[in-house]
Amino acid sequence: MRFHLFGLAHIPVAWERCCGRIAALVWNMAKMLKRHGQEVVLYGSAGTDAPCDEFVEIVGPETLRVTTGSGASQIGLQTPSSRRSTSAGPSPAMLNWQQHADRPAWIEHRARGCLELKRRFRPGDVGLISCGAVQGFVAEECWAATEFIAGYPGVFHWSRVFPSAAWMHYQYGRLNQQNGLQTWDAVVPHYLDPSDFPFDPERKPDGYLLFLGRLNQAEGVDLAMQIARASGLPLIVAGQAESGPQVPDWLSGLAAKMGNGVRLVGPVDHARRCELLAGAVALVNPVRWVEPFGMVNIESLAMGCPVIGPPFGSFPEILEPHVTGMLCRDLEEYVAAVDWAKRADRSACRAAAERRFSLDAVWPQYERHFQKIAKVGTKAGWSVRGQWPRGVAEGGRPLPPRPRPHLIEIEITTACNMACANCDRSASQAPSDERMSLDQIRFFVEESRQLDWRWWKIALLGGEPTLHPDFLEIVKVLRELRPRWLVVATNGTNPDLIRQAGDVQVQPQTNPKDYDAFNHAPRDLGMNFSGMCWVSTRCGIGLSRNGYYLCGAAAGIDRVFGFGVGIARLAEVDRVLEQTSLCSLCGHLHGKKAKNLPGMSKTWVEAYARYREHKPTLPLYGQQPRHAEHPAGALSAVNRMGSVSHDPSNPR
Repeated sequence: MRFHLFGLAHIPVAWERCCGRIAALVWNMAKMLKRHGQEVVLYGSAGTDAPCDEFVEIVGPETLRVTTGSGASQIGLQTPSSRRSTSAGPSPAMLNWQQHADRPAWIEHRARGCLELKRRFRPGDVGLISCGAVQGFVAEECWAATEFIAGYPGVFHWSRVFPSAAWMHYQYGRLNQQNGLQTWDAVVPHYLDPSDFPFDPERKPDGYLLFLGRLNQAEGVDLAMQIARASGLPLIVAGQAESGPQVPDWLSGLAAKMGNGVRLVGPVDHARRCELLAGAVALVNPVRWVEPFGMVNIESLAMGCPVIGPPFGSFPEILEPHVTGMLCRDLEEYVAAVDWAKRADRSACRAAAERRFSLDAVWPQYERHFQKIAKVGTKAGWSVRGQWPRGVAEGGRPLPPRPRPHLIEIEITTACNMACANCDRSASQAPSDERMSLDQIRFFVEESRQLDWRWWKIALLGGEPTLHPDFLEIVKVLRELRPRWLVVATNGTNPDLIRQAGDVQVQPQTNPKDYDAFNHAPRDLGMNFSGMCWVSTRCGIGLSRNGYYLCGAAAGIDRVFGFGVGIARLAEVDRVLEQTSLCSLCGHLHGKKAKNLPGMSKTWVEAYARYREHKPTLPLYGQQPRHAEHPAGALSAVNRMGSVSHDPSNPR
C-alpha cells in the first residue's frame, strides 16, 4: 500500500526533536510502515529525517523560525528551549487544534500540503492524519484517510484510530454519537520501538518514586507528592508546565512545604528520561482526567519500571495488575501499590511492552484497519447508502460536506427517452438534445494528463447517456485515464450498447419515486441553506458542456437558469466552492424532508417558463475562455432573485 503521512507544522519529524508525543508517534509510524514494506510519502517541516520513500517539505525553515519564535509556547507549540522536553505542548485535555490555524507554520502546512498531496495522490492511496481537523485537507483529497492516532478531543473524520476503548467511548458520548455508529473506527494502542529504550535486567531501582508528565493538577502531580510522603520514599518530579515557567510557582511552593522529599528537575531529554525511569521504584501517575493513553506509561514499562495509576481512562487497558502495575483509588491503595512495586518483576514489565506495544506488535492491527478503510465503498467493503460518511467537528457539529476532487460525474447529453418528475438534470422539465462533443471529452482527458489528475471514479450521466451518438467512443477515450471505476448511470433501455461498452459498471436509474424533490427550492420552502449537501461528497464534482461544477446537479441548474458559472479549466476546479449559492435552488439540500412533494416550487415554475421562452446560451467548456473569469458577479444573480440568506441564524 501507499501512504501519505503528515507530521506537525511546527516540529520536524526528526528523532532528536521527537520528545513530544505526536512527533514521536509520526516518526515511529514511518518506521513501522517502512519496516513492513509499505511505500511512504512523508509531508512535514524543514529538518524532517524520518524514514520514507519521499519527503515533501511543506513548511520551510524561515516559516518554522517565525512560528517557534513568536509566542509559540503560549499555544502549546514548542519553542527552541523546550523541544527536548518530556512534555511538549498542551495536554489533550486542553488541546484545541483550531487554535493553531492562524499560525504561519500551520497556514503554510495546509496550503502547501493540500497542493503537494493533490499532485501525488493516486486512487487506492491512504492518507494519515496526525493532528485532527487542522489537517482536514487530507480527508478532502484522500477518500481513504484516517486519523491514525486520535488521542485528542478534536476528532473530525469518519475513520479514527483511538488509542484506547475508554477514549473511544468517551468521545462517542462527548459527541453525542449514540446512534448511527460506524465500523470504520478502530482501537489500536500507541506504540514505541523497544530498541530506543535500553533495558538492563540486572539493574536495581534507586529507591525513589517518579512523576513524569505535564505539571498541572489534572495530571495529579500534587497527589504524587502525597503518595510519596505517605510511602516514605523521595519523589522526583520531571516535566514542564503548560505555559510560562518550566516549573510553575504554585508547584515550587508546594514542593517546599513537602521538605527535602521532593526534587523538581524540570524538562528532561530522552536519555535523561530513560535514566530516571530505570532508577525509579515506580512511575506514579495519579491523573484526575480521562487519559486517552499516556505514552509515558508504556515508556516506563519498556524501561522495566512498573506503573501505578487510577482505574479509569486507558490505565485498565495498559496495566496488568500485580504484573506491570496497580490500579488505585485512594491513598491507602496507592501506598500498598508502592510496597508491591518494590518487589515487582521488572523483566515482566519490559516483556509486556515488547509483546503489546512494540512496532511489530501493533502493525497487524493497523494493517487490518488500513485495508478496511481502503475497501469502503468498493465491492469488497461496506457499501455506503444514502449519505457518504461525514466528519464531526468539535462539540458534535457535523462538518459540511466537501466535493470529492477525484470523483466526477460527466453529463454527456441532456437527451432522455423518459420523463421522470424531479429529474435533477431537468431532462423532462426542460427538454434539450444538447451534448458534449467528442473534442470536449478529449480536452478533459488532456487536462487530466497534464495535471497528473488521478480519477478514482468517472460516471457518465444524462439525460440518458447511451443516447449520445458517440457513446462507445467516449467510453474508449475515457478509459485512457484508467479510472478505478468507469460508471454509466442509465435507465437500461439500451442494454446492447452497454454490453458493447465492455467493462463498465452500471448504475441503474429506473425508479423516479426514489428521487429527491429536486424542483422544490429550499429558498421557497423557508429553509436554511448554508452550503453543500450529500451529493457533492458522494458523487464528486460535475462536468458538462458548460464547464466544471460543484456537482452534477449544479450543472443542470445552470443550464436552466443561465448564470454561466461553469469553471473553464480543471486547474481552477477548487473554485467550484464559489458556486454554493446554487444550493438554494436544489431540492437535494433538504433530501427526504421533502421527498415525493407534488409539482414544483415557485422559483422553478418561473425558471422553466423563462427557459421555454428563451433558452440561455452559455460558454462552452474547452472552446473559449469565460467572459467573466470570476463567477462571483454571475452568482450574485442568485441572491437577487429573492430574499436569500446564507446565515444559518436567518431562516429565510
